[in-house]
Amino acid sequence: MKKNQKKRKIRYGRIFDLINLLLFPILSILFVLFIRKYSDKYYLYAIGIFVFLFILTLLLFRIKNHVVEIIRRIFLAGLVVVLLAANIYTNDLSSGYQAFAGSMDNSETTITYDVLTLKESTNGLSHVEDLDGYVVGFPSNGSVEATDKAKAQLATKISDFGSLAYDNYMTMYSDYTKEFVDAIVIDQSQKGNLPEEYKNLYEISNVVDTYSFTIKNQIKGNDIDITKEVFTVLVSASDQTVAPTSHSLSDTNMLLIIDPITNVIQTISIPRDSFVPNPAYDNVSDKLTHTGNDGVDNTKLAVEETFNIKIDFYVKVSFVSLIEIVDTLGGIPVNVLQPIVEQDEYRSFAEEDLIYLEAGQQTLSGKQALAYARHRHSYENQDLGRNQAQIEVMKGLVKRVLSPEGITKVDDVMKLMSNYVIMNFSESQLTSLVKQQVDNMPSWQFKSLSLDKGEQGSDVTASMPGLYSSIYYLSKSDIEKANAIYNLMKERQELTDFHFDLDDMYNGYSTYEESDDIQLVP
Repeated sequence: MKKNQKKRKIRYGRIFDLINLLLFPILSILFVLFIRKYSDKYYLYAIGIFVFLFILTLLLFRIKNHVVEIIRRIFLAGLVVVLLAANIYTNDLSSGYQAFAGSMDNSETTITYDVLTLKESTNGLSHVEDLDGYVVGFPSNGSVEATDKAKAQLATKISDFGSLAYDNYMTMYSDYTKEFVDAIVIDQSQKGNLPEEYKNLYEISNVVDTYSFTIKNQIKGNDIDITKEVFTVLVSASDQTVAPTSHSLSDTNMLLIIDPITNVIQTISIPRDSFVPNPAYDNVSDKLTHTGNDGVDNTKLAVEETFNIKIDFYVKVSFVSLIEIVDTLGGIPVNVLQPIVEQDEYRSFAEEDLIYLEAGQQTLSGKQALAYARHRHSYENQDLGRNQAQIEVMKGLVKRVLSPEGITKVDDVMKLMSNYVIMNFSESQLTSLVKQQVDNMPSWQFKSLSLDKGEQGSDVTASMPGLYSSIYYLSKSDIEKANAIYNLMKERQELTDFHFDLDDMYNGYSTYEESDDIQLVP
């Protein structure tokens, strides 16, 4: 009886060993394949380690000793458990990356139009079918493709209607409220951009129909090797609660000049109210934030025209995503520059919803980070103060992601970002950059330029003619400095060797030529 039990134990032990002996190389190969995808260097180390451990395990099998047998069994089982856990984590990480990669090379934008009729109209138009035989106003700026699709969609509902094209929304609003046109088609992104006199536009209107269209973006990313060449990225963030694929105000605009060899990131924060050419309105001057209503492509062209800098890529992000990303990371370390009081993400003025922050280094939650990144009214220089705060938030995000705690949550962050971010990098470009960073583990240096030599003012804008808006006149010296830094980094000279002086301020590096389309201060 005892002999049979002993034989049974030996048989079970051998089966256990055999299972682990089969699992070990399989799990090792899967783990090595994952490392190979994101590193050209460490996967060789991984192969060497796993081969050594496998040979060591086989050698232990040759030693006929009960104690060694127990040690070998525990050792092999432990390796399998560790590898299984590692593969589960890397699978989550890989799925997060694949979800995030879905936002790469995103060539589509969603535009949603509402068809409005006045509630108190003399014609009593309360349904889309009532528009048969009437005149409908359409925006002519922005996407011609989307406008044509809206007309075609409306034509499926009514057989006969007149259309009137408007090159700016202000004139269209005016004609609509005066009943010079019977209905208008408006991009939903304009809701957050209604001028004061038309803030109640939706309250006085019936939304008789809504159309959503997916259109192709016109500007693709540059086909360059971002592991070797200096490249530029425009980061455009919307403060509105809309998907990043929708057209909306460009509330935050940051130009990044990135050198992957010297590991320098130069940030240039551009005030949202900067008075710049709006390509959607034949380069008539407008607020930079308004250019986003005609798509991130339009904002990119406006910044290129203003600074005479070629932008290789763009990243568009929904601001409200900051809450979920920061909370997923367990908060971020931020140096709050001054005490602030700001509304919550829903813009509530209720006392219990207000967010108070003291000055100094602290860990911010998602709601606090969003409030700090949004806030501008208590700063003496408004947008410039907010731009600096946003740089502090960005630094905090990078520090947390690269921390031991943050690395374990990268997969969750990437899955979140896939819902809130679009960009026109290709997946292969980003993967190559990730490989380079994993292999070299460099320390990145952030440098920032504040465009603070301009002046606040008031002027009419291309998208709101006839209405004076608060704007920021950029200074020629700031634009020349930004242009010079761009050219300097392109030539890979150390910024520490670059000195400005009154007699020869830009040392011949600025290639900026003043344009009649841009109104500047000296």
